[in-house]
Amino acid sequence: MADKNLAKVAIRILILSIVAMSIYTPVLAAGVPPDVQTAAEQGLQRFLNTIPLSELALMGLSSEADVRAATLGAPYEQFALSADAIRTHQPNAKISLSLTRTDAWLFPVTVQGEARTILTVSKVDGRWEAGDIGGTRRAAAFNTATASLTRVLQQQSLKATDSVQFVRVFEINGEFLLVTSGKNEFFMPLSTEMASQFNWPAYGLVSPEEVVTSLRTQIRQQPMEAEPSLGGGGGSPGVSPKPDRSMFSTLASLWEKVARWLRWNQE
Repeated sequence: MADKNLAKVAIRILILSIVAMSIYTPVLAAGVPPDVQTAAEQGLQRFLNTIPLSELALMGLSSEADVRAATLGAPYEQFALSADAIRTHQPNAKISLSLTRTDAWLFPVTVQGEARTILTVSKVDGRWEAGDIGGTRRAAAFNTATASLTRVLQQQSLKATDSVQFVRVFEINGEFLLVTSGKNEFFMPLSTEMASQFNWPAYGLVSPEEVVTSLRTQIRQQPMEAEPSLGGGGGSPGVSPKPDRSMFSTLASLWEKVARWLRWNQE
């Protein structure tokens, strides 16, 4: 009889644990278009097969074992929050309605669950292509944000996220996650420097109204046309020219051409 009661208690604990995990586990962008996923899978293999290990090491894949274990993580669809949208945003309006699609998806390239670098899939001439790989700082920011998100959801007694979107504010070099949980929307800054500048909690949840108010003042005082910043290797933040492509995609293309030339000379 005692054994049966213990078994019932164990089952209840197991069920409660599963429910708790489902409540507080972050959910990334759902509904990835099949052609985006295919482009990402093919692009990752192309980059891994053509970029030398010395260059891959700069992206966080420092050994052949890392390269063999590298896989795609759950992607983030990239959105833009324009200066005009910030200026005209009305209090209590859904900030998600002010976002603009950029025709880009960011896939963390992970090793044993840890993001090491970022693969970007963009629409070029109507087709989805994996045209860029790189960005160890952004990968590290995603790792920290994912871990922090579970904690802050628990602290604020929020349920599971309905969506997590990657948002860029090009005018002020800003990168955020927009977290939606039920009717609630929050920004999570992806830079401790930016969080410190605006007195936001590092990798914490900030209301859209607070973010928009701060960014509106920043844009008015110091308008910028540069893009952000966390991509492209592991150095300090800098300015990236449009479009957001790193030198590694160019190297991959060159190595592909060299490989074809070598195969042609061997035939």
